[in-house]
Amino acid sequence: MDESEQNERLVAIVRRFYDYQPKTLLSFGAPPFDISRPNIHDSKPEFLAEKQAVDDAIRAAEALFEFLAGAWGEDKDTSALAIRVITAVDGEARFSSNTLPVETALGLIRRNAATHGLSYTMTALLADLAHGLTAMRSVRASKR
Repeated sequence: MDESEQNERLVAIVRRFYDYQPKTLLSFGAPPFDISRPNIHDSKPEFLAEKQAVDDAIRAAEALFEFLAGAWGEDKDTSALAIRVITAVDGEARFSSNTLPVETALGLIRRNAATHGLSYTMTALLADLAHGLTAMRSVRASKR
């Protein structure tokens, strides 16, 4: 089977599931998704190392999220500790934010986060990060 026949078959399969239309003129005759690498990992140890790194990152993100979110929790001791840490961190971030250049998107994001509460912003971002990592872990697990 030559490459164009293979691409046509892939497009036919994809069209059974949804109305696939090539996005650009250059994508006509191309496969509907990247088929350059059948496996993301070259070996099982490489896969297991990535899996462990993702699992570690999820645990770290969730632990930091739990600590920061503890400021709004019902446990008075945890809440008091988290509030003390958050107050110090947010104060330093607000003070330092005046030196951040806003000419770049990253500088603008960092200054806005500091101005509106770095810890609150981080808590929301950590929840998003943990969700994304968990989704990545689920996708990887389903491909085994």
